[in-house]
Amino acid sequence: MRIGIQAWGTDGDIEPLLAIAVELSKRNHTVNLDILRVKYRDYSFLSVYENLNVSVIPFPEKRMEEENHGISKNIWDTSNPNAGSFIWKRFSLIEYDLFSSAEKLCLTSDVVLGTQHTLFLCCLAEKYGIIYFSLSYEHSLVRSKYFPPIGYECDEEEWIIFMWDKLDKHIYDTCHEGVDSFRAAIGLPPVTSVVDGIYQSKLLNIISYSSNLYPRNPDDWAGRHYTCGYINSENIYSDWSIPKELNDFIESGNSPIFICFSNSILFEDDLSSLQNLIISAVISSGERAIFLSNWEENSSINEKVFKLSGFSYLPKLFEKCSLLIHSGGLGFTHDAARSGLPSIVVPYGMDHFYNADVLKWHGLTSHIIPRVEITEERLSGAILDSMKNTGLKNIAAEFSKKEIKDRGVYMAADLIEENFNQLIKKSNDENQKQIKIHERHVN
Repeated sequence: MRIGIQAWGTDGDIEPLLAIAVELSKRNHTVNLDILRVKYRDYSFLSVYENLNVSVIPFPEKRMEEENHGISKNIWDTSNPNAGSFIWKRFSLIEYDLFSSAEKLCLTSDVVLGTQHTLFLCCLAEKYGIIYFSLSYEHSLVRSKYFPPIGYECDEEEWIIFMWDKLDKHIYDTCHEGVDSFRAAIGLPPVTSVVDGIYQSKLLNIISYSSNLYPRNPDDWAGRHYTCGYINSENIYSDWSIPKELNDFIESGNSPIFICFSNSILFEDDLSSLQNLIISAVISSGERAIFLSNWEENSSINEKVFKLSGFSYLPKLFEKCSLLIHSGGLGFTHDAARSGLPSIVVPYGMDHFYNADVLKWHGLTSHIIPRVEITEERLSGAILDSMKNTGLKNIAAEFSKKEIKDRGVYMAADLIEENFNQLIKKSNDENQKQIKIHERHVN
């Protein structure tokens, strides 16, 4: 099988697809992986996989930073009617590269794999008659008998259907102009639903989330939707080790807190102010921390806080830490649940608040501080309370024992192989049927 995979965004978007690509290459499939990462990273370490061909697409990082400046208060406001146009404007900065990548992958593959972000790949696969599979990072947009978008139980079937239709229409109204404009340009008809067919493949939609963390797994999903468990990258980074300077810091005192707000920092108008606030809160609490962020080269270093930048395989770092502070992104939320450590969640917007509530529901956090409400005093108090909360730590340690049993990447690879083989067999059977019909007609 020749499979083309397009991955773009931040690590939370890319790493699951990267893990699938590596696993499929180990199974002797030819994998072409195109990566467009928000922050540049060297992927040359993947050259050890002889069946994996990786292309890194340059990202206009400086231009994006210029476009983002001054809009942080708007992008996280989900009621903002201009949020959709903002997203499409940022998308336009990289659309040519994504289009070129998608066309190349479709013309050199038997099957392509994308996400709800890979509009061009999905539509070009339809144009060229290529099998398209999708990977979803959460389940809330998969229509079911439960109340949307999360999946609460409800006895009123008509009300449930109405709300799913309303959700679908909201996404359609936000995105369909951009989608239909591109489809018209390549000779395809407009869509009636953005979710069904663009966000989610009509053939196979793999859902990467932990059934322990997000327990709702509707039993009425169509056969194309499969939950495989959280897809992590442990099959790639097993040899990664903590750099000496960082390890020396870790060993020089009590287990540090780990702090990371992932891609949310891209929308900070004044990142240094946030960084200083966080550092002051750590110092006030009397704890030490590893703070992963974008740092100015001339920023001062405090002996209580190790200023980390670049790539690190976080699960290995978490083994040395005592507490996690993060924004509640989906990938980090899964890693936090697997870590055995309690969290303090600082949600910015989008799905962050829901993920924070999920962690709280499981007893994995007792402090949720919205980004717009964060202060040094409030964060320092949350650190002090979380560090002395033995019950919270015990719950987190027990929960991780269930989480580490997830084998999402292997199930995802199995699903891709099985569904591809079934589709090929069905196509061959149809061809044989047409040949026999033709032979009877000729005779």
